[in-house]
Amino acid sequence: MDIQKKSVAEIRKGVEAEETVAKEKKGNADAIQKDCEYELSKVMPIYNAAIRAVQQLKKDDITELKNFAKPPPAAIIVVQTLCMMFGVSGKKVGTGKDATIDYWEPGKK
Repeated sequence: MDIQKKSVAEIRKGVEAEETVAKEKKGNADAIQKDCEYELSKVMPIYNAAIRAVQQLKKDDITELKNFAKPPPAAIIVVQTLCMMFGVSGKKVGTGKDATIDYWEPGKK
């Protein structure tokens, strides 16, 4: 009987140690979740506004954008972002240190 009690006591110590570790990990996970939810609450209004803006685009808006000979910087940034999102590669323009990646022409296609 004493052997069984010792065995149970050892198992209980192990379980209590594991429980302590698990509670600590849960506390860390809860803190991470809280941080994530806070950051998400800051970003969601921006995301929702962007979705509404995209839903309001018309075909004429896209056609107008494609017809720019010298697009404004904001349009270039938007097209570059869309190219990256959809996996469209940019076109290398220039040589050496002056080389840049142009997304405008590939983005129009």
